[in-house]
Amino acid sequence: MKKLENFEELKATMINPLDNPDFYALLLCDDRYREMASHRGAFSMCHNYDLGSTIYKNYHDLLSIAIQQYLQNSDYQEYIKHYPNSTNLSYQKIVKDLSNALESPDKSYSLIKNDEKTVDRILGIGKNIDENNGKMRSVGWFYFKSHYLNPKLSNNPVENNAIKHRLYLAVDTNEIAEMANKIIEKCNQKDLPYDFKVRINFNVRKERQQCDSIVIYLTDEEQVVEYVNFINEIIGEDKELSKHIHKPSPHLGIVNDYIGYGFEPQLRIGRTSYSSLLREAVTSIPTKKIAINILQALANQKNIEEYQELIDLLKRSGEKTPQEYEELKKYFSEYFKQENMNLVEIKELRQQISKNLVKKHPQLPKDNMFNIDVEDVLYQLSLEKQSEIDNER
Repeated sequence: MKKLENFEELKATMINPLDNPDFYALLLCDDRYREMASHRGAFSMCHNYDLGSTIYKNYHDLLSIAIQQYLQNSDYQEYIKHYPNSTNLSYQKIVKDLSNALESPDKSYSLIKNDEKTVDRILGIGKNIDENNGKMRSVGWFYFKSHYLNPKLSNNPVENNAIKHRLYLAVDTNEIAEMANKIIEKCNQKDLPYDFKVRINFNVRKERQQCDSIVIYLTDEEQVVEYVNFINEIIGEDKELSKHIHKPSPHLGIVNDYIGYGFEPQLRIGRTSYSSLLREAVTSIPTKKIAINILQALANQKNIEEYQELIDLLKRSGEKTPQEYEELKKYFSEYFKQENMNLVEIKELRQQISKNLVKKHPQLPKDNMFNIDVEDVLYQLSLEKQSEIDNER
């Protein structure tokens, strides 16, 4: 894969959702994104691959990476900078407990279960034990943060309030620790800070498996380019691993067949994620009705029974099977590509999404990933508002 020179090159080659037939196919045919809570999991269940469920060995592999990084890169002098009231004796005990946990999944689970707060305080991995029952959470996230695991990196840590970008990877559960380790190795080699999370999913139901299993937080455009380039290096160096990385969800910016991109919304009040913001921009739009109208128009033109079958499937109440969702999305995706998305309905849908995005996030950058002309949309919205005021008089 070609090495990126700058962020502008990434934006120029990336497929943004509003230009992606697969995204419109998802909106029109797959209502599962509407069922997710607005603050979490937006679009996360709209996929057709099985990442696999987490088992204790997978968790042990992730914890072992964090422990090994900490033991390799930290020492007592570094430790007391963060915990000045501690003693060398307490530090040695922590080192011994962490080292013992490397021996087996049972010992790592025992450490987490018996002293999760201390482990999280030292490693910054997040809370993975359910306080109600003392068992591993069925779903959650495991964090890797360089300012915990490798505080000697010369670059500044990734501060939460400075995050502006995210990269997304959909990696199979059995290979996710390997991918996480390779990301950390590349960051250590290039003296880059890191802050990313890995999906933990002890739930065996495929429906609970998110389409993104690694989410990387970044602060500036230069970091995005560096990360994309070295992730491409990892994929190029390990063809077997690349077989276990799935194409990003179409609601993301598609960097390539392995990497998805989303910006981090900077709101005046409160916080939200890129996926949640996009979901909020589309849930008020009657996408099923639009899909049925398109199919009915095609049926009237060609009078083919297959259109009626698709219409009946869309109209049917109750939960559809993953195969039925894929059948619908495949049809629309292929049709839009053939028609170059010139349908009036798609143009209107894009316009409505653009307006809703700017309404929800008026600080949307002028040079944004959607290629939305923010000033023009704000002007249109002001005219609509003035028209409403005039009609009320």
